[in-house]
Amino acid sequence: MVAGDAQKILKTEIAEPVIFQTGDLAVVSGIHKVERVGKDGNPVMGQVARTYTFQRRQDKWLFVASQQTSVQVAQVAGTDEAAVRTVLEGHSQAVLNRDVEQAINYFANSPNTAILYQTPGGGYIRGFEDVANAYRKGMTGAKSDEKLTTDDYRYRIMGSSAFVTHVESYTKPDGAVSRTSNKANYMEKEGGQWKMVSNFWVETKKEK
Repeated sequence: MVAGDAQKILKTEIAEPVIFQTGDLAVVSGIHKVERVGKDGNPVMGQVARTYTFQRRQDKWLFVASQQTSVQVAQVAGTDEAAVRTVLEGHSQAVLNRDVEQAINYFANSPNTAILYQTPGGGYIRGFEDVANAYRKGMTGAKSDEKLTTDDYRYRIMGSSAFVTHVESYTKPDGAVSRTSNKANYMEKEGGQWKMVSNFWVETKKEK
């Protein structure tokens, strides 16, 4: 056994397992994901490609050996979640402020960048340049006086990619909710910074 520091494991799973069995021998391979408590107290996610060998003795499967290869540098999940949330809320606030170039800057410069929206006059636009041109053409008028609030974030972060859903509400100065939107975003790191690749939303409530 190799000595090491004690670790507090929060969650562990094997993704996409492949099992091969012949007689009393079995081999299991897959991506082993482990979420543990880091030195600073925040969750740290790591994953390795692992192959396990088992042998059946007296009707019991016993662990014999394993091989592993790191496939992802462990990251602090809480830090990534905060960074992702800053991008999403920053983009929505830039739209309210009619800050066109700032709003565009939150998108990845990629031909795969896309927006899909179900609102009056909604549609689907793909490609960074087309998305940027749509913002420059459509974001006109004075700065909005609505207040943005967000809720119900759900994250799926794996390395340099993330899928995030959340709910946004827009409130008028008198406190009345003018509209609520359900949003889904696929994001990637570009130059070390989180950027939106796909930004989809559906308005679920709008003031009559």
